Amino acid sequence: MKRSPFRTPARRIEYVRRLATNGGRREITRVGGTNADGTAWNIPLEEAIRQVETGESVFYIDCAGQAWIVGVQADRSGTKHLSTFVRGRKALTTLPEMT
Repeated sequence: MKRSPFRTPARRIEYVRRLATNGGRREITRVGGTNADGTAWNIPLEEAIRQVETGESVFYIDCAGQAWIVGVQADRSGTKHLSTFVRGRKALTTLPEMT
């Protein structure tokens, strides 16, 4: 595991859980990954957003061997989402589904 340049723990998001909404879109509801000891972790999206906003954790995804920091953005209605853009696409939506 690479050493984090951040003061808070950096956790790699490796997979997501999505649920269909009333409009038929699939929204991310949980994110997860693997701890340094090999155990799995996953938390609700709202908890991940809280941890980013408070500085408790830094999340990132790996895209072609590069770490991309995950941030929080609000949509027009004020709903907060995790986001990172890699080469013009929403990279979190490309992660595999949590089993």
